Amino acid sequence: LALWVVYRTLQSIQLSDVLEQFRAMPATSVLLAFLLTAGAYIVVTGYDMLALYHVGRPVPYRRAALAGCLANAFGTNLGFPMLTGGAIRYRIYSNAGLSALEIAGVTTMSAVTASLGVGVLLILSLLFGADEAAASVIHLPPALKRMLGGLLLAFVMVYLTAAVFRPLSIRTESWSLRLPSAKTAAAQVALGSIDLMLISAIIYVLLPAYAETSFFAFLGVFAVALIAGVVSHVPSGIGVFESVMLLGLPEVAPDALLGAILLFRCVYYLAPLS
Repeated sequence: LALWVVYRTLQSIQLSDVLEQFRAMPATSVLLAFLLTAGAYIVVTGYDMLALYHVGRPVPYRRAALAGCLANAFGTNLGFPMLTGGAIRYRIYSNAGLSALEIAGVTTMSAVTASLGVGVLLILSLLFGADEAAASVIHLPPALKRMLGGLLLAFVMVYLTAAVFRPLSIRTESWSLRLPSAKTAAAQVALGSIDLMLISAIIYVLLPAYAETSFFAFLGVFAVALIAGVVSHVPSGIGVFESVMLLGLPEVAPDALLGAILLFRCVYYLAPLS
């Protein structure tokens, strides 16, 4: 379905127009995109540090940063991030003495942190960008969007409140799972939100200046595109991500948007992977 949407869209676009938009990108925007990417990868290292702290097996920052950055680079490019990222973490953390179950816990908690970040992006978009045209990827009345945003916010607050008043542990005869404390849960929300906002800002700064789209409205389209790409398990969400972005940002010229996404893939995906 994603390939069909991209194909239908590309029928009216010349490759030369996309490349022209790519070449016309201001150098300052490209530099800012690289700086945002560096910032996002620094935040990603916090995913592993937080998860290692939670499972009670802290390791030196250099090792945790290496595992987090490599897992993110390969997971985002190859797809199946739980599997590819988990394999890389196992390679690194097993040498540090962590068990397979502990490494699985680190991988799972990192995924939950990222999911909370995506949820916060949706909340911000639904609450503050409901009236924008860019929010049209979710075809609901503005009042209903705000209600949905409030419901998602309530879920996050329940997650934090449960961590404060009733931290839970799930146990069986062979293993146990301790849910995060209030401090850890709050750190998860903060790390996930900052990371995903930095990543979304990479594309936003690469959009042409005439694309009059507010950042809050853009966040919602980006979050939905990201979710669709991850759920599809297509490597890098290629085709799926572009389809949602094209459908959700009709006010941006398709050739300009594709040029920005192409450069985003070079800066955030291919550069760290290489």
